[in-house]
Amino acid sequence: MFTSLKKKLSKSIKNRRLHVFGLFLLLSFSIWVFTKFSHTYTETATIKLNYTNLPDHKIIAMDSVPEIKVRVSAFGFRLLSYYFSNQSMNVDLEKDTYIANASYVWLANKAQKQIEERMGASIEVLSVNPDTVRFNFDTLTVKKVPVRLRSSISYALGYNSMDSLRVKPDSIKIIGTVKGVSAIDSIVTQDLKLSNVNSNIQQTVELKLPNADGQLKFSAENVKVSLKVEKFTEGTLEVPVDISNLPEDKQINYFPKTIKVFYYVSLSNYKAITASDFKIDCDFEKATSKNQTFFSPTLTVNNKFIKTAKMKQDKVEYIITE
Repeated sequence: MFTSLKKKLSKSIKNRRLHVFGLFLLLSFSIWVFTKFSHTYTETATIKLNYTNLPDHKIIAMDSVPEIKVRVSAFGFRLLSYYFSNQSMNVDLEKDTYIANASYVWLANKAQKQIEERMGASIEVLSVNPDTVRFNFDTLTVKKVPVRLRSSISYALGYNSMDSLRVKPDSIKIIGTVKGVSAIDSIVTQDLKLSNVNSNIQQTVELKLPNADGQLKFSAENVKVSLKVEKFTEGTLEVPVDISNLPEDKQINYFPKTIKVFYYVSLSNYKAITASDFKIDCDFEKATSKNQTFFSPTLTVNNKFIKTAKMKQDKVEYIITE
């Protein structure tokens, strides 16, 4: 029992000694810090100059935020508080600068009061370097360029479209410097790939916008792509053969008198298609000039609702009878 009590008493004394040592150490450090930071120091502070009130038709052409080095004198405590604050200052381009040679020019001597207010009342400003800062700018221009759709569309069996893919907007405006804008003639889209399509297309497609480090602005970042898709079918018709450029003193016999035409049309317009929507022509003058004993017929489609058309044969035999 006495042994246990002795150990507890010894441990308690050691803990008290540690607490006393720690207290004296903290007190000594506090006195040292107070002594050090009570002295006056001369230091150089770095301040970033952030611009404000830039007109909409101008852009700052600088790769980094400009900085000034401010030589100051103050007690250590004041300097310590500064280093824990926001080390930047706003420059109003309309009020704090003047324009010269495509630059907004900021003068340190005219901003002396603002610098002193930024540093604080207990900090003395000794010097500012550089004493002049230029915010180089470019005047913006606007250019309208077309949007180029990159697409690959395949339809399900029996489906197609009479239209082309519609892109909205079909052009966009680019705002930037004359140099940056002049190099762009069009904007392409991301690839639109659709397969086995059997219904109307309604897609939003992103634009591939040039990476210009924020120096260019675009009126749109994506476009709407649409297309009406319909059910299609194939039809056939017998179309009469016409002979053109036949001299009045010539008579011929030719075969066949009609040619079968295959055509592809939407199901909704299938019944409206007739033989009169096609014209098959054989040019006599052209055939004889090549010493041919046959015609090479040409097919003309006169109906906008016909997607494709082709003839079953590409020769018409003829003989001159008189």
